[in-house]
Amino acid sequence: MAMRARVDSPLPVTTDQPFRFCPAREELDALRAQAAALDKQDADPAPADGPDAPPPDADAVSGQARALADRIEALEAKVDTAPVYLIRVGGFPDRAKWRRLLAEHNAMSPAPQQLVAALREVVDTKIVAEDRPAWHELIARVTDITLIPNGDDAEGVKHWMEDLASYADLQEVAKEHSPRFLKLSAQKQFSDETAPTLACQMFLVGVENRDDVPFARDGKGLVSDATLRALGSETVATIGAKARDLLFLDKALEKN
Repeated sequence: MAMRARVDSPLPVTTDQPFRFCPAREELDALRAQAAALDKQDADPAPADGPDAPPPDADAVSGQARALADRIEALEAKVDTAPVYLIRVGGFPDRAKWRRLLAEHNAMSPAPQQLVAALREVVDTKIVAEDRPAWHELIARVTDITLIPNGDDAEGVKHWMEDLASYADLQEVAKEHSPRFLKLSAQKQFSDETAPTLACQMFLVGVENRDDVPFARDGKGLVSDATLRALGSETVATIGAKARDLLFLDKALEKN
């Protein structure tokens, strides 16, 4: 029986048929969700930060709602004729083939643990001794996905962004003082930039509502360079990201 899964999409996903990926429709769904949240906020204006916090600015909320409504209306007018990209849903054996394709292009990303270990080594050898415990604590916070704040937690988001800025500064220092970290960072950047293109080449099987895109494959069975150029780098990256999401569906979402 074909693998089927429930994902954040109005359509079922199956390895038997391509996934119809329409970026415009996904954007429309996201905007509608934002509009619904604003409607809820307008109906219940109690401040999320507590009873002592100032109430939300009604004019600002109204302005956001109007702007969202305009964007939704514009998308609704064109979504039925918007480009659709047909993505083959990779099965379990495709995961190994995907890793092989990355290896062939030297686009394997370093394991996160490698980057963190190299960064901690810089802290232990290059950072002022009395500052080291604080930097190690920051690394632990930033690399623990369970600590990412909810979008409704304004104060938590503020501190999180401050930590990310400090983490970025530390990475720049590490690149200056650690050839090991510099090499790992360069490989990660190359992988981040290359992998979406390779995913698009491997899993895109058709294009609709794009007369300007001549769909073709190269001698290796991958989407051709001419097709990629016609799609444009931003669209290629978006398709590639979706293809990888479909290849590595969360186990909790899969069912036979």
